Amino acid sequence: MKRMITIGITIVFLVVSISIMISGQWLKNSFHENDQLFETVQSIESDIKKENWVQAENDIDYVTTAWRLVVNRIQFSVERELINEITTTIYYMKGGIQARDRSVVQQNIAYFYILWEGVGK
Repeated sequence: MKRMITIGITIVFLVVSISIMISGQWLKNSFHENDQLFETVQSIESDIKKENWVQAENDIDYVTTAWRLVVNRIQFSVERELINEITTTIYYMKGGIQARDRSVVQQNIAYFYILWEGVGK
């Protein structure tokens, strides 16, 4: 009986651990309106094409807050290096928006899309 309990606990632990490790693809998606990260980055891309810098500043502040929520969900299923790169890219976008430098923002948005595609793979 003791052996069966030990085996059962081990199997449950392994299933839960593997589920957490492979859930990054699902966990990166937005679950409520406070964490619509990808959609807001697309909105920033549209804002800078129209040179609507005020709205882009509001959007990048939202992205920063939303990213903190998403990181808490994906931190155990995504490599730390990827999380750090996305964080850095978001802050580069923020700096580009503050400087009103369209090319910097576009480069970092393109890089963000590449990194975002890699989350959970």
